Amino acid sequence: MSDPDQKELNERTERALGRFVIRFSSLLGALETSTVHMFGLGPDGTRTLLIEAALSERTAAPIAASFFSVFYKKWEGMITDEDSEILKSLRREIDALIKVRNRLMHDSWMSRAAGGDVGPLPMSRFRVRAHGRGVEYELSEYKPEHLDSLAA
Repeated sequence: MSDPDQKELNERTERALGRFVIRFSSLLGALETSTVHMFGLGPDGTRTLLIEAALSERTAAPIAASFFSVFYKKWEGMITDEDSEILKSLRREIDALIKVRNRLMHDSWMSRAAGGDVGPLPMSRFRVRAHGRGVEYELSEYKPEHLDSLAA
């Protein structure tokens, strides 16, 4: 393995991570926009802007929670059992994606070398978790293809 091979793998990983971040941001934007539009204010730009301003400082989990809360209230009494199952599945998927995004964004990233392995080796996400029972270390490798699948 040569250093250029490792560098190329790291760059592919970074590009894939960037794609994920951009697409996740687009998802949050769609949830925020949809939430505001469900208020049905029509062309009243000032009131829409006020609602957008009031909701603007939220993180991913509250954005998702607001979307589903407003959706259920707006369509109250019209949601079928099948609709409800689809919405529950979508909520679980979005909540799981938020957890993955939080780990990808808030943990440390590194390229690592393992003794004797000729590589190139995937980049890893590293996290130290302190809790009442001690400390845990979490190290997870991410191939660019996995990050691309998350982005998709």
